[in-house]
Amino acid sequence: MRIVMNQYADGKEFAAETATDGSVWLRDLMGQRETGARISAYVELACDDTEKGLERLAESLDYLLQEVRNRRGQPAAI
Repeated sequence: MRIVMNQYADGKEFAAETATDGSVWLRDLMGQRETGARISAYVELACDDTEKGLERLAESLDYLLQEVRNRRGQPAAI
């Protein structure tokens, strides 16, 4: 399973599922893709399409969410 998500500068969102290697577009999940629009945030996730794969993905997302929370309010490193 592979899902990509864009959040555009204007707040609109787009998400789609693709083949694991990204070569085939399987389906749109939400929003509309806005070619040429500034992407403010981008997320790509992929995992084995099994219970264990989904469990590992959930653990990875928990880690990333905690990392984002830890960085809030901190100046960007230059």
